[in-house]
Amino acid sequence: SEDKIAIGQRFVTKLWNVANFTYPFLKDYEMPGSAPPLLPADKWVLSRLQSLVVEASDSFKSYDHAAAKSMVEVYFWDVIADNYIEMVKNRLYVPGEDTPEKQSAKYALYLVLLTILKLLAPIMPHITEEVFQLLFKKRHEEISLHLMGWPDTQPELIDSGAEASGQAMVAIATEARRYKSENKLSIATPLNQIKITSAQSELVKELLASITDIQSVTRAKNVVVVQGMSDSPSPESSLGVAVQVE
Repeated sequence: SEDKIAIGQRFVTKLWNVANFTYPFLKDYEMPGSAPPLLPADKWVLSRLQSLVVEASDSFKSYDHAAAKSMVEVYFWDVIADNYIEMVKNRLYVPGEDTPEKQSAKYALYLVLLTILKLLAPIMPHITEEVFQLLFKKRHEEISLHLMGWPDTQPELIDSGAEASGQAMVAIATEARRYKSENKLSIATPLNQIKITSAQSELVKELLASITDIQSVTRAKNVVVVQGMSDSPSPESSLGVAVQVE
């Protein structure tokens, strides 16, 4: 149907746009032999990626290509395009030296994008090959994406704590977007402050390590993270955080 064609075209366009966004950061990137120290948002997307590889691979083995395609598209839109890319922009755009924070983001972006291309290759052979040639070809012996091996899971990247903190950051971003929508503000409008409260000490620690990413995705000038019960009239969410936007 025309609707399905339009949805597919939108996805292909967004995939290409994400590739173009990452190109300046990945064009000369040399993948290290092991993971560098990773920030919470990077751990989150990589941990979620491991589940995606398992689930999509199982669907392909069962000849359920539609389910596999749907899983990859949901991950790409909900995790990468709508949230993760917006979280890491501030880190990537910092001028000057290649900081550990930049290295963490580049490592995650490289693995995520290459894996997404491999998972989509049987279904979208042309756009995946184009992106592979743009971003990854010169670092691999294979002359084509379609000659590369199927992605394996990396158990060392599975991190339930990182997945919890990542989902909390998505909830924070969602609350900021809701506030802007209700107040008829552009999504790019800066916010004065976001106050995040959680009773979970481990989550507070992860959020404190993610201040730059939270500022990036919400456009908040100041982010305050405190441990304790919220004094906000809104109840603490099921993800363990209460958010006040100013």
